[in-house]
Amino acid sequence: MSFELGGFYTRDEINAVIGSKETMPFLAVSDGKIVAAFLTDELNRKAPRLIYVGTGPNRARRAEQLATQEEAIPVFRKGNKGGAYATKFEYVGDWVCEKYDTDESMILAAQEDSPKAIAGVLCMREVKQPKI
Repeated sequence: MSFELGGFYTRDEINAVIGSKETMPFLAVSDGKIVAAFLTDELNRKAPRLIYVGTGPNRARRAEQLATQEEAIPVFRKGNKGGAYATKFEYVGDWVCEKYDTDESMILAAQEDSPKAIAGVLCMREVKQPKI
């Protein structure tokens, strides 16, 4: 199974493809690597280009790990849509992390846009998939 841009998937459907058993973390891990990002519009209004990383050692550690990976990861976003989409994530493409920014000015700017405390910002770049 491959993900279709704009397609909606449950966390279980996604986990079956990416090989993760995790159900909560926003950066899912499989075999020691970050394999996907799960975001909400409420907490990440500028995602997937900018991903706000909340406070907490696991969040920061995983963000730092993603920043060192060269591989792109699939990014999924859960919006404020109701009905059948309330429990599904939208696939918004494959993205690679360019850097994990913990500069005070970046955090302050991000904090103005987020209802939660921010520890850093993942700066992402979309990886275009070749047309077959």
